[in-house]
Amino acid sequence: MEAQKKRIVLFDVDGTLVKPMGRVTPEMTVFLEDLRKILPTAIVGGSNFDKQRYQIGEDVLSRFDYVFSENGLVAFKDGQPLGIESIKTKFGDEKIKEFTKYVLTLIASLDIPVMRYGHVYRVPLGHVEHLSHRPQLLAGGARGEHKVREKMVKQLQERFADWNLKFSIGGEISFDVFPAGWDKTHCLKYLQEYDEIYFYGDKTMPGGNDYEIFSHPDVVGHTVVSPEDTMRQVRERFMQ
Repeated sequence: MEAQKKRIVLFDVDGTLVKPMGRVTPEMTVFLEDLRKILPTAIVGGSNFDKQRYQIGEDVLSRFDYVFSENGLVAFKDGQPLGIESIKTKFGDEKIKEFTKYVLTLIASLDIPVMRYGHVYRVPLGHVEHLSHRPQLLAGGARGEHKVREKMVKQLQERFADWNLKFSIGGEISFDVFPAGWDKTHCLKYLQEYDEIYFYGDKTMPGGNDYEIFSHPDVVGHTVVSPEDTMRQVRERFMQ
């Protein structure tokens, strides 16, 4: 008799389990608890562990079998650390300072229009007074006709062409920058015991920060458009 394949379900966080910049809902919490009774689960995100803990809860490490922060450079299994790697070790302080200084120069030079009831004013992309203002701001800025993120990425790619960096769009207002190979596929080295890895993410298009793991040959990738869609797709696949 053929042995049953070992399977695990791996989730992106922002836009997949929670709304962008949001926190986990009671419905999602129950859903994840029910799923974990059937299969091991894991999360992988480009953000640091503090943001994952804010979005999922203080007990995030006990809610999943694996938790991968910063694309798996910070990894936990069963609530215990698996490994930590640092870009500081990769590049050193001077290169990081050089890159950061250039990024801040770009940000300082950006401005985009925001409509108010009585007038139009301009703000840098990084300044958002309240989360409720973000959709209007982003419609014309980070994601809309001004293509702020795309322009910044292009400038950075040209300026640091010999650094072997990768850039990907993630979240609502951000983009990720990392050494080649340090995308979300980095976490797969910790999941080699599994025969089938099912990944769910929302930024799965080329250039999105889920694309590399979504399209990896060892992964069964699924595109979702919201936390509600994530629950629907997973229920149809595993919880009938």
